[in-house]
Amino acid sequence: MIPYLIVVFLIVCAFVYLEDYLDKDKLYAYISICVVLVLIAALREVGKDDDSLNYQKIFENYDDEFITATVESSYIFLSRIFYNMGHDIHSIFFVYAMISIPLKFMAIRRLSEQLFLPIVFYISHFFILHDMIEIRVSAAIGFFLMGLYPLAQGERMKAFLWFCGAMVFHYSTLALFPLLFLSNKPLSNIWKYGLASIVPLGYAMYFAHIDVLTAVPLPFIGDKLELYREMKELGAFDEIIVIKNPILLIKIVCFYIILIYNETISIYNKNIPLLTKIMGVSLFCFFFFSALPVLSGRMYELFGAIDVVTICSIVYVIRPVSVSRGIVIGLACIQMFMDVAVYKLIR
Repeated sequence: MIPYLIVVFLIVCAFVYLEDYLDKDKLYAYISICVVLVLIAALREVGKDDDSLNYQKIFENYDDEFITATVESSYIFLSRIFYNMGHDIHSIFFVYAMISIPLKFMAIRRLSEQLFLPIVFYISHFFILHDMIEIRVSAAIGFFLMGLYPLAQGERMKAFLWFCGAMVFHYSTLALFPLLFLSNKPLSNIWKYGLASIVPLGYAMYFAHIDVLTAVPLPFIGDKLELYREMKELGAFDEIIVIKNPILLIKIVCFYIILIYNETISIYNKNIPLLTKIMGVSLFCFFFFSALPVLSGRMYELFGAIDVVTICSIVYVIRPVSVSRGIVIGLACIQMFMDVAVYKLIR
């Protein structure tokens, strides 16, 4: 599985430099890459990642209320249909891949003037984490990304409907709805200063061991948050490593580049003010929820799905373009190495 993914990754890297010369053929290449990734995600071997065995267990026991208690009804519904049709978990993998991957490809085409560079960044991390492992989250993120273009155009009702679609596949996307209050207006000084302060304040909270989340009484979810905190103290969750996380540090550097050169980037990508705000939300969630690693990671990755577009936008401020593209590809290689060789998300 990994060799196939690396081959596709290298091919897309080549297309990054060929994009300007492909003309109409680049769309056919774009679609072909989407199809290949769908097949890789759908036909992967069960047990080569951390979640596929759990998905198979739920798939085979869709009528067991104890096993399926924490799973969205959409997954149970699809399991009921496809289990009775063939008892093969790959049918579920195929359905989720057919939903999530094409939606992301369509969203990237709407949100970015570039086609292949965002796909390089997508394959290096988000395809591995979501489409190969967290398939329910992946489908939800596809709807989330599709909702961002109408939101950037001020069409909040359309964005709301896309976010509702995301909720069908994963309940954590309830956190998306506050984004409907954001706009795509150019960043004011207040926005710039506010976004710029997220990282230093976040590090200050981290080093001071300030746990704002569980200290503030919250209705309905307060007890659950307290339970998470107690489980963490018992060693149920791994500590978030803020200082030595290279992917986080890469994102922070890119975030400040994008923030500083926001007006310049917006000449090439009209959606960048909104996407920059959401990038800030992702970093905010990482630090604000850091006392609860499961929640922190989930929110950080959910909102961070827009990194496939935002981080690639640094090519508009670093010249020559061939060098800036190489920088982004290099960052993608680091991400892929960390996910495959260090974290061993897939095997």
